[in-house]
Amino acid sequence: MPTFFHHFTLSSRFSLILSMTFIAAGISLQSQAAESHTVPEQQSASSLSSAPDPLNQTHSDKVWDRVLPLGAQVAIYNGYDLPLPFGISFLFAHVEQDQLLSNMKVGYGGPANTKIDFISFDKFRTKTNTPQIKIDAWVLPFLNVFATVGRIKGTIDIEMSMPKGSVVTSDPVTNAINNGINAYCAKNPLKCKAGNALLPDTPPDLFNGEPWRLNAEAEVEGYNYTFGAMLAGASGDWFYTMPIAYTQTDMKKTHVSGGTLNIQPRVGYSFELNHGIDLALYTGASYMDIDQTITGGFNLEEMTATQDYDAPHTIAFSVHQENADKWAGIMGLNLTVNKHLSAAMEYTGVVGDRRQLILMVNGRF
Repeated sequence: MPTFFHHFTLSSRFSLILSMTFIAAGISLQSQAAESHTVPEQQSASSLSSAPDPLNQTHSDKVWDRVLPLGAQVAIYNGYDLPLPFGISFLFAHVEQDQLLSNMKVGYGGPANTKIDFISFDKFRTKTNTPQIKIDAWVLPFLNVFATVGRIKGTIDIEMSMPKGSVVTSDPVTNAINNGINAYCAKNPLKCKAGNALLPDTPPDLFNGEPWRLNAEAEVEGYNYTFGAMLAGASGDWFYTMPIAYTQTDMKKTHVSGGTLNIQPRVGYSFELNHGIDLALYTGASYMDIDQTITGGFNLEEMTATQDYDAPHTIAFSVHQENADKWAGIMGLNLTVNKHLSAAMEYTGVVGDRRQLILMVNGRF
């Protein structure tokens, strides 16, 4: 979800940077996704503190007794405050975004080896909720590494159509599609149209009759796994971060190959509040690239993925998926209570079609 670094003083403002890291990774969700897509993180950039003491008088007597980050003692001698090196975060992400499908192949009673180009997906929008757990560590004063695991659950809004006369052949695959979609339309007449008429009053011959349109909702469920790193820096109360994360998805009833790359440059400002609490506000951009091939079985009558390839109206499928809008604007805030506890909230969708809300609580030790 993450050049860019200066000296940076790490204290309460650091919780925000780490929060950013996680938010970047958490996103990927997908319909997988989804993102994802991913991935997508932050922690506490609020941990960046003010300029170092040029005379090295304030921190010269401090001793860093932790294994990480490497080079911590040198940073302290130069007047920098460091955050606690290890963190665990609990995060919830809601993501909505349009997906593009291509290179679709289907099969009936065998592998997906028949290419389909007569069905148009006018809409394929994923809506997913992903609770996640993240662990992270500062390996250098300016470099954080992290890993996350999350559970994906959500829906896909599907709108399909096919123009009149687009297919004139009849074989097991086209017959299976025709019979499966007609079975779905018979059970959901308000979601299917043949020409201008609702089904099932005028059921269409999908391959020779009137143009048809179908609206459906499919459920998705699975897990995602993210690995990434983040560079961070600060100058006075200003801070900047760059998390870079890669997410892979494991769906419950389908196989997913490929993954999601997420990069999120951010810049922000930290305010000192009463009682030692810091508030950091930031903005930036999110680049998400979902590049996945999904294979499995799909029951057209129920509009759901299945592992039972022998069930009626079920076809094997293979399809390439990518997100429609790679870039999106982001804005967020991080509240650092103390060196052990911080919380963050981030919204993506200021610019672009993707909509994402992330809430996170981070603990450090």
